[in-house]
Amino acid sequence: MTKKSYLAGGIFIIILITAGIYYFLFLKKDSPQITDGGVQNGDFDLNFDGNSQRPSVSRTNGTPDPNATSSAVREVPRLRKIANGPIAGAVAFDNKGKTAIRYIETVLGHIRETHADTVIDNRIASLNIPTVNRAFWERGGDGFIVQYIREGSEDIQTYKAVLVGTTSTTSANVSTDYTIKGSFMGQGIRDVSLLPSGKEFAYLAITENGSTISSGSFATASIKNIFSSPLREWQIDWPSKSNIVLTSAPRSSVGGASYILNTSNGSLTKKISGANGLTAKLNPSGTLFAYSESAQNSVSLHVLAVSSGTKNTLDIDTLIEKCAWSAIASEILYCAVPQIIPPAFYPDAWYEGVVSFNDEIWQINTKTRELHLLVRLDSEAGAPIDSVKLFLDPKENYIFFTNKKDDSLWSYKIRE
Repeated sequence: MTKKSYLAGGIFIIILITAGIYYFLFLKKDSPQITDGGVQNGDFDLNFDGNSQRPSVSRTNGTPDPNATSSAVREVPRLRKIANGPIAGAVAFDNKGKTAIRYIETVLGHIRETHADTVIDNRIASLNIPTVNRAFWERGGDGFIVQYIREGSEDIQTYKAVLVGTTSTTSANVSTDYTIKGSFMGQGIRDVSLLPSGKEFAYLAITENGSTISSGSFATASIKNIFSSPLREWQIDWPSKSNIVLTSAPRSSVGGASYILNTSNGSLTKKISGANGLTAKLNPSGTLFAYSESAQNSVSLHVLAVSSGTKNTLDIDTLIEKCAWSAIASEILYCAVPQIIPPAFYPDAWYEGVVSFNDEIWQINTKTRELHLLVRLDSEAGAPIDSVKLFLDPKENYIFFTNKKDDSLWSYKIRE
């Protein structure tokens, strides 16, 4: 080949490279990353910082994928598997008259949204944390607290954040971009509970001398210390503004106790004691305790009237972690009830994964003791479901739960 041929070839290659650079810099539009059921913009995506362990934030467009329209016409089943999981936590809230559902995936902390009347599911934001262990949502679906283990250590990181949406309108559609604004909370936080009626939260923190119970809000950075204890193994629940429930860590061989902590004056009142394997939940009105206890290699479920101390044993056996109180009717309790409870030491055997259940969902009137079977989950799902983390939407048309077997998220429509 002659020198002229080499020169001509070199010039041709340079022209191609120059044209390519010009196209990518000036002509090519940014292409969004298409996810399963949503569109993620690539303009605000920070990498996870393994040194500082700070969660990075992705801003994501909540507009549905135009190629996913076929899923919109699919009928939503009464028993619905919302997410394959694993998920860290979920919430259902009212959004312009519709029931919206948001949840955080365990892997990378992707935040996704769907609605009860559609199977379209969009990723709206991401924390980009390798593994989110637990997520707690405020009732309105905007504020949340996540916990994860810092890489290379056993330190529990607790991060409080709020989703901030910015809506834009074009001739084609209306879309919302979400950003995450948050900050780290203190060290040693072991348990968190959010007030169902507002944007406040309570948490248990381990100290050198025991533990403290404190409260805070998503609206401010201020923290209020409510109570200190020489004990550390508490479970906390905040069902109503004035009452935080403290229950000793449940063990089948140890008699437990449950207390009501007054959030105004810090007073502590014992309500249940001496029950082995005790776990308890107070209804939102603060009038009734539902609790479960170990009973002859099984479990039993009871209701205690707070004012009178009257106790009734219900004609149904389950663990209270598988129940949720109605916020509309104070005497109504929804529970996932195992079809069979094999002999074992409870709740230990269930916590440790030695025993797994196959549940039905029941509605219980704790006043009349009337029982109403809503659904046999295995008949509808085609496989056993071990339900946990039950909650209802604000109108109580749906009950939501996580399958303990695989941390998948499910819903059941209570009213057709």
